[in-house]
Amino acid sequence: MDNHPIYSTNVQLLDKRRTVYRFTLDPSSYRHSIPQTITSVIVKRQKNDWEKEFWNEKAVYDKLKELQGKVIPSFFGQGYYDGLPALVLSEIDGVTLYELARSKNDFPAEALKPYLEDVFRQFSEYGALYRDQRLDNFLLCDQGNERFRVMAVDLEQVDFPDRLNPWERLVNSDGAM
Repeated sequence: MDNHPIYSTNVQLLDKRRTVYRFTLDPSSYRHSIPQTITSVIVKRQKNDWEKEFWNEKAVYDKLKELQGKVIPSFFGQGYYDGLPALVLSEIDGVTLYELARSKNDFPAEALKPYLEDVFRQFSEYGALYRDQRLDNFLLCDQGNERFRVMAVDLEQVDFPDRLNPWERLVNSDGAM
């Protein structure tokens, strides 16, 4: 998918504040790395004046290949949308923790902690610090049979420091708080 235009018959802007779109794929779409079973993808276009952050996010997906589909979206490749570079990602079926906190859902907040701790533990295992810990960057995904997982999105501000300062270890370990 690298450097190919992205085509779709149905495009939906997911959030007016972000450059993130849902593309429904045509069955005959160019699918270099997208399985035929995938019917839609998320296209995250580079924000204006955010070149450094865009390329950092692409590098994060490259470095965290083992976490794709587990705690972060799967990365299918890079293309262009509306004249700007864009990442093509798997769609995550879940509700943001921001939406969950404001809903009448009775999912207990204390039950989220182990799922969040798992996300941050896995980031730490790969030497990654997740610095953009806002509730709308985490999705609670229902796996069925009362099994859940949390997935992190918006990886523009993930760092891989060569040496962690003692306080930096707390970025991930305290993230679930």
